[in-house]
Amino acid sequence: MSKFSCSLARAVFIAVAGMALHFIEIMLLHHLYGTPMMGQDMVFGTSLWSAGIVMALLARPEALKSTWLEKAGRYTLGIYVIHLAVLDIFNYFGESWKGVVWSIMLPLFVFIVSLLLVRQLSTVSWLRRFLV
Repeated sequence: MSKFSCSLARAVFIAVAGMALHFIEIMLLHHLYGTPMMGQDMVFGTSLWSAGIVMALLARPEALKSTWLEKAGRYTLGIYVIHLAVLDIFNYFGESWKGVVWSIMLPLFVFIVSLLLVRQLSTVSWLRRFLV
């Protein structure tokens, strides 16, 4: 098995370039085709953005040691499974909260609520195998 090697500077560059491409693609889709800006989560730039973040973490694996994020890692599958339901609930009740601040805070709220919900649901023995 080969060891991954990437400098932190290169990984950060890929992440920032991916983020820029992500937002450029969304603005172009909105401008050219009138698609809603909040409805375009997965464009090509998203993959580069995510890959850059993963490469940065692989370049510095000690960065997450002994943090709450390391402890929450075991709930990744459960968060992935349940986050869409949480997002739908937030969007249903958040119709009047539309705006830039809500758009920025929504992913954080969805993550926190999903994490807390999965932690609670994982205490039920028959659900644990699906969530943890």
